[in-house]
Amino acid sequence: MKKNRTAFRIAAVVAGALVSLLASSCHDVIFDDIRKEVKLEDAQVSGSINSIVRYLVKNVPVETTNDDGTVTESFENIDYLFTQTGRIWKKDASYEKPHGWSEVKKPESDADYKYVNKLAADSDYLYAQLTLINEDTDDEELESSGCQLFYSADGGESWNPVSVSLDGTDTDTFASGSAVLFCTNAIKNEHRKAFVKISYTSSSTSNTKTRLFELNGGTASDVTETYASTDLSSGTDDDDEKSTGAKSCAYFNGNYYFSSSLAMVTDESADADATYIYYSSGDIIYYSADGTISDGKFADYVDVGCSTIYSMSLTKDYLYLGTADGIEHVAFEKDENDEPTRVPTSSTSDFSTNAASALSSYYEVNCVLAVDPTRSESANAIYGTSVFSGSPSSTGASQSNVGLWAYFSSRGSWNLE
Repeated sequence: MKKNRTAFRIAAVVAGALVSLLASSCHDVIFDDIRKEVKLEDAQVSGSINSIVRYLVKNVPVETTNDDGTVTESFENIDYLFTQTGRIWKKDASYEKPHGWSEVKKPESDADYKYVNKLAADSDYLYAQLTLINEDTDDEELESSGCQLFYSADGGESWNPVSVSLDGTDTDTFASGSAVLFCTNAIKNEHRKAFVKISYTSSSTSNTKTRLFELNGGTASDVTETYASTDLSSGTDDDDEKSTGAKSCAYFNGNYYFSSSLAMVTDESADADATYIYYSSGDIIYYSADGTISDGKFADYVDVGCSTIYSMSLTKDYLYLGTADGIEHVAFEKDENDEPTRVPTSSTSDFSTNAASALSSYYEVNCVLAVDPTRSESANAIYGTSVFSGSPSSTGASQSNVGLWAYFSSRGSWNLE
């Protein structure tokens, strides 16, 4: 019983820490109608998920069986998808079939309990943010002890801490909710960068400062001023220095752009640079073909009339949205040849699949990711996540259905991963 109570308290502490990290709450999930549509598969990756990131693992040993029965070993660079549920999972991005995830070693820490709550990646390193939880030996209560950042150069086989200099003092532990980890998540590896926004109390003025740091393995460089011209969330803090509210970013047209929303994306593909960049604010989607910022935003936008947008990803014909009330998609306008452009229409539209019931308004969808933006929705592999809070008994929700979902063209429907 004590073990069960401890697990419950860990979940409560982690949930509290994530509120400030994500600036979002959770909703109750699944209901019986889903079971009427498709038979639910056993979930391999379940739990609260806040990130699905692309990361290129280099020199992966691959065995090939030859026609004569001999085995040849070679080494390849493989693009993986990484996600987290408190633990870390990976899957070959080219494996467009159900499941196929394997667990990855997570970073070590002196804390009693370690919960991986966010991942990010650049062209060389994978990053993990841990919520640290310790147990008070006097009253057996669990308390958050802040968070730490770690990096791995080998896809999670080994981890080391990231050190950040705050007003000249190096630290690798931050107050709960003070560090926001994010990355470009670009399809092209050379356009992948990872950043962390940190709010802290200045040692010289006692004022709160919020700065943007670019990660490079175990080090972090303050780039608040460097990217000020493309930071759509920038401001001035109490010390009259440049500050940032960035929570998402994207590479576009030779620059890195930042937004205070959780959703920013481009239409970059493996074979072509991006032609459009998008970010959200509430239910408004701002977009640009050249990246010009006017009065702190892009000039073109559509109000699609959905709940707050948390994530975005593209197929050839739709802009996918993860929102506070489930998954949505917005069709692109058509050109004179009836082909999709990259300009979104002004409202969401119905799905032809079971997406709306699998990831319904009972869910918060923190993440959506379409593997290939050049392929149509029906021909793609698309991932989405679901989270909830509250008492399952009051809604009929089941914790076993919280986690990662996916659509594959070979299956034609959404189901648990």
